Amino acid sequence: MRPKKLKDFKVMPFEYTGSKKAWVTTKRTTEWFNSFVRQARQHCNSIGLKWDCKIILVMDNCSAYPPAEILSRDNFEVIYLPPNCTPLIQPQDQGILRSLKCRY
Repeated sequence: MRPKKLKDFKVMPFEYTGSKKAWVTTKRTTEWFNSFVRQARQHCNSIGLKWDCKIILVMDNCSAYPPAEILSRDNFEVIYLPPNCTPLIQPQDQGILRSLKCRY
């Protein structure tokens, strides 16, 4: 399943998965994370960093995500942002949401 916005991509430069209801689930997040770790390690190796270099992934706070302790491993750490802080530290979100609300 591919969204209409991605229909022109023959080869996507990223991994995309979706669900019919567009819900984020613990299972889907864990599958994505395992793939992301592999890709992040390959990227670090390709730019000359050691295979076991430290990587930190900062994610928003979603109740469907597994606990950070489960995901963090092998010098790969996951940190969740505190709840309700996204608009405070990501000002671009405010502009996008404001524009959407004004138009619709």
